Amino acid sequence: MVHEILSAIRRAMPDVKLHVFGISMNSLRRVFHMINSYDTSVWVYHAKMDGDVYIWSHRRGAFMRFKVGYVHAYGTADLMEANLRQVLTMHEDLCNKLIINNNQ
Repeated sequence: MVHEILSAIRRAMPDVKLHVFGISMNSLRRVFHMINSYDTSVWVYHAKMDGDVYIWSHRRGAFMRFKVGYVHAYGTADLMEANLRQVLTMHEDLCNKLIINNNQ
């Protein structure tokens, strides 16, 4: 649904700069090429609430989510940092794919 809505907005207003709030990681990787900026706190939520760590898979083009067995041993701040680094890795990977696709 996110892809459909942003596609419709892009068709109606091709030159407008789009910022998306609160987007999920799965939606983000599908619509990254349509938006100019985004923010999301899902990586914070999952680190704090579930002790989950995201790992970006370049090969799969998706996140793998792992549950940390000893959440208290690492602490929420460390888990959030790990997740943020993976979001940045995803961002870099998607940007590189966009550049490659635009140059072909």
